Amino acid sequence: MKRTGHLICLLAMIMTAGSVSAQGLGFYLGGKRVELAEGDSVNFTANSEGEVEVKVTQDGEVQVYKGEEMTFFGDVERYFMDVNNAMHYYDERLGMHCAFGYGAIMHVRDILTADMYRPSTGYNWFRGWAINRVGPNSAGAQMVWNFYEQAIAATNNLIGAIDESKASDRQKEYLGVAYAFRAMHYLDMARMYEYLPNLDTKPYSHTGRDITHLTVPIITEKTTPSQVAQLTRATREEMRDFIQADLDKAATYLAHYQRTSKLLPDLACVYGLQARLSMWVEDYPKAAQLARKAIGQSGATPLTEAEMLDVENGFNSLEPSSWMWGAQPREDDRVVTTGLCNWTSWMSNEQTFGYASFVPLCITPSLVSNMIADDPREKLFKTGPGETVPHLSGIDWDQLPLYASLKFRPYKGCTDNSAIASQSAYPLMRVEEMYFIEAEAKAHSSVSEGMALLDAFMRKYKPGYTSVEGVDAQHAIQIIVAQKRIELWGEGQSFFDYKRLDMGVDRIQDVDAQYIPEDQQLHTIGRPAWMNLSFPNRSNMMYPWNTIGQENPDPSGIYKPGGGTVGFGESYYSVRFNDGIVRELFGLSTPSEYITLRACAMDTAQGIVLQEPFAQVADSTMGYDGSPLSIRLNGTEASIPAQPLGFKVNGNSVTVQSTRNGTFTNGIITFPRNSITLTYGSEVKVVNSQVLTEVRLPDNNPQPGFRIGCDFYAGPYQATVVMKNGKQYLHARVWLSELDELRVACVPPSEADNAMEKLKADSGYGAVAKDTGWVNIPMMDIDGEFTLVAVGMRNGSVFNTYQSYPVKYPDYEGSIHSGQKDEDQDGNTVVKALCYFGPHVEKGYVALVEKYANADEVKQMYEAGTLPSVVQVPLDHTSYYQVVTIPFPKRYAQYKLMSICVAGGKVVSVNNCGENMTKPEQVFEYPERALSATLTGGYRDSTGTFFFRARYDLSDFESAYIALLPDSMLTGNVWEAVYNTRAKTKVTSASQDREFAVGKIDVNARYTLVIAGCDTDGKIVKDVQYPQAELPLWSPLYTTKQQWVQDGNAASEWPLADSTSSCSYTYKNLWSGTGTGLTIGYRKSYGSSQGQFIIKNWGSGTNLTIDYDPETSLCQVKKQWVTEHSKYGDVWVSDVPHYESSAGYDGYPCTYDRKTGTFNLTLIYYVEEGYFGYETETVQVDGFSSEVKAEVIQPAKKAAMPQARAGLTLKTIPITPAKKGLREATR
Repeated sequence: MKRTGHLICLLAMIMTAGSVSAQGLGFYLGGKRVELAEGDSVNFTANSEGEVEVKVTQDGEVQVYKGEEMTFFGDVERYFMDVNNAMHYYDERLGMHCAFGYGAIMHVRDILTADMYRPSTGYNWFRGWAINRVGPNSAGAQMVWNFYEQAIAATNNLIGAIDESKASDRQKEYLGVAYAFRAMHYLDMARMYEYLPNLDTKPYSHTGRDITHLTVPIITEKTTPSQVAQLTRATREEMRDFIQADLDKAATYLAHYQRTSKLLPDLACVYGLQARLSMWVEDYPKAAQLARKAIGQSGATPLTEAEMLDVENGFNSLEPSSWMWGAQPREDDRVVTTGLCNWTSWMSNEQTFGYASFVPLCITPSLVSNMIADDPREKLFKTGPGETVPHLSGIDWDQLPLYASLKFRPYKGCTDNSAIASQSAYPLMRVEEMYFIEAEAKAHSSVSEGMALLDAFMRKYKPGYTSVEGVDAQHAIQIIVAQKRIELWGEGQSFFDYKRLDMGVDRIQDVDAQYIPEDQQLHTIGRPAWMNLSFPNRSNMMYPWNTIGQENPDPSGIYKPGGGTVGFGESYYSVRFNDGIVRELFGLSTPSEYITLRACAMDTAQGIVLQEPFAQVADSTMGYDGSPLSIRLNGTEASIPAQPLGFKVNGNSVTVQSTRNGTFTNGIITFPRNSITLTYGSEVKVVNSQVLTEVRLPDNNPQPGFRIGCDFYAGPYQATVVMKNGKQYLHARVWLSELDELRVACVPPSEADNAMEKLKADSGYGAVAKDTGWVNIPMMDIDGEFTLVAVGMRNGSVFNTYQSYPVKYPDYEGSIHSGQKDEDQDGNTVVKALCYFGPHVEKGYVALVEKYANADEVKQMYEAGTLPSVVQVPLDHTSYYQVVTIPFPKRYAQYKLMSICVAGGKVVSVNNCGENMTKPEQVFEYPERALSATLTGGYRDSTGTFFFRARYDLSDFESAYIALLPDSMLTGNVWEAVYNTRAKTKVTSASQDREFAVGKIDVNARYTLVIAGCDTDGKIVKDVQYPQAELPLWSPLYTTKQQWVQDGNAASEWPLADSTSSCSYTYKNLWSGTGTGLTIGYRKSYGSSQGQFIIKNWGSGTNLTIDYDPETSLCQVKKQWVTEHSKYGDVWVSDVPHYESSAGYDGYPCTYDRKTGTFNLTLIYYVEEGYFGYETETVQVDGFSSEVKAEVIQPAKKAAMPQARAGLTLKTIPITPAKKGLREATR
């Protein structure tokens, strides 16, 4: 009655609001449909028989309706809108960015084939399907089921709201639309969830029921809540008849329907759905007839090449001539307003805001190989690196990987505005599908007819097609379906052909394996097991039907990447089982416990087999051989047939059996006490006299459990510490579900394990709760923190256990999660901090203190009242963070946030921002002052003195120190470390690139370059650190071979010319032209075989450093400052792999040829906002023979950049935004 009361209130609200005048408001009760009208009086009661009784007064007459269950229906117009809105259902409960409606389900189906992939695994929310990891407990399984549940509920609401006998013509059209949508959804589900035989799983549910050709339960507008729990999966025949009935009604109601939008189905779409239905049940003659009727009725024509490639009205619009039915979200749909969770974000590689820009969608190369010569469909994909498309810039084209899709466009061709681009339409049915259905259906009975239909279609719409002759039926069908897979790629239809035709999925063939991520390279012989989709956790279902004994086998993990399977075997699942049988057999004093086991279905009868059920309790002295335990099921009864238990007693094998049947309800098998016996020799022993024997299948219902509230925060369930008889107790709230009792103790963390064992064995230890409520838990020797340990008992056995994290008592924590510079209402610059204080803190403060102040110093400043800036936080003792505003101190310096906690009149804790969350420390300054330094080189001379070269900028400071500190000096106050080190130099010029002498250093230590800016008093107020992985300990720079040899180096290792050390540099990117006579020198590393070239007076007068590996001839140009751009500021140069980590030297080469003295350097010039371009620039060392010709190696891809040259001068050229970076060249 509570539920009925709620619905009564809901109905009353609707009527009060005046909505009752809308067509179709009323209820079902006692098998009758009662439609209400404005002014009707409704009186709800409950009669003595427990039934709902409703008195309805209509036009002065009273009618009484009775029944056990009452359901309501509402506004027809709203329900009609909901049917289409359901297509873009964004399931926010799951928190999955791939749960964006029907388009996502279409994409899931395609991912389960061998036709598409995404080359990157990062950010790919669909990866679980690609790697076959979407079992019944996964969010992915829930996502697919949730969509169809809400979509079917929307159609049921509309159908149930219209009385067909009284419906107007318009309402009959509504019914036709609803029946068509419902038929489509059920046809999808039937084909996705129907169990079809495969080589890798057995056709049994968890309980051994044969599930071959079982589909999904049928839920209609008339299904009541009590009926849902009794639903079973419909057979293929039952589902076929149900869908056909819906489609027959749809055809009747839509016979004269003239739709205004392709968002809704018409009669041609109904014929198309009937053709799909006939293909599923393999009624091929009927499928061919219906496909032809759909073609004729629709008036649609296959896409022309121009329509196919149209950027604004192609595969993003309902306009194309071939689209019979489509879906398109509105601008206010949640999937659009998210900006990320929609069809465009995932399916359009051209947009710049969504997921496809990170994990692009690609067609498999093997499918491309099935395209015909000059196939216009090939233009929907990037099938060659040298191609381009007119609507994409060169760099955008370069960033797309080979085989990337260009089929699905952002709405109106808009690539960068998600609010517009995300409204793309996508096809639900195209007329091309009907042509392919007709051709395949004919080919099943007549190869010549089927191939003739394919030939006629392809020659008319795909110029260049040549007929294939002399093939058998199987080959003909393969040819037709291959072309259909290409035509409908990405539209979610190929999955059904794979499954129906028992086609294998092959992602390991050579051409595909080069591109598909390794963990997705799966191979099946025949249809994959994963195409029989898993049902999800029913506790989250809208209609929680009983899945127990009706499950599809979980295919997760069956297939190994690279090919093969883990071996054909059982479909295992986990069960909970209490192990009291063996404990009683051997007289163990330890309590029986529920343990988690693997189980599978019986092959010979309905039932389950527990695998090694006693391995966790048996010790080495018991001689357990791991025998399984079989339990037969017959309806709601369970029995244990006589079988070996796996133990021997006194040399006799032990046999187990049940003497009385147990029960099997709601996924729980229960044998009552004294119903199981063991026989060994002449002995017969009852072994469940103390506990019930229970097996809990994975029924997806909430498991028995408990919860303990031990928060000290303010609220209705606030825990407190109370004193009784001189002892401390934790007064806490507990919640119990399906447990006999809860045993709980409060102990020091070090005693948690011992306490757990005591709780299991002794109900008198700690506290005991029999039901939900408050309990006093003894606090045993608590000093600063405690741990809660608890044991839940069921049927005399330990069901579950719990051990909390250490809980502070008293809790004096004060933490700052983060801070952010902001302006207050008066325009002053402040820091806003997100802070939290423990429930026992009496006063809390947040302060801005100098960057390296420690806790003791802050405590002293607080007590002395000398903190630079501090505010007190009003404490409400909740568990929530609070925002506090702290003004900047008047004196400039780098500051950080610290919390100060006071209790009992004294400081009890001081903490840095993020200290308890392993977050990097935040530093704040105002105003921000420029300070930077970059280590550009270093070497050690013959005396062992180390010199380093650095470029620095201290334009906002009068002076600064530049120091090279070992990492051991960076753990404390760095400002003090800079003062105290000898390896520092004071500089006063605003910016410079100069050399610094350090002296002798430890070559095994790691060093960091530090620049510390000073105020007018010479006190350090800011530092910036530049960690170096290792010091560049180079030899002096040699510019002649004679110097090189004189210092003891091998002449054969000299890489430059014997007589000169000059070169010519050909600029092709930031500058153009050739610089001649540039000095080039070479030096070697002391610690390795590596070398380094330096070209002096390069570019605008700086030096260019080139790292060199003599063994491989590979060069590297790491990030180096080049010049200052008038518009963009500092310009930097590096090789491409150092700019974009995903690039490689095979695609962007940098080499030096010692035979010719030639460098080929693919360099990229860039600023903060992006890069100018990348080209291969060449260096020719003078003194090498002109007869030796050097090969200029070009990069694998060319950057889009202006071609105009203006001598060796800095050019004003546009930059490419850096948001996408580069991708590694395809090779």
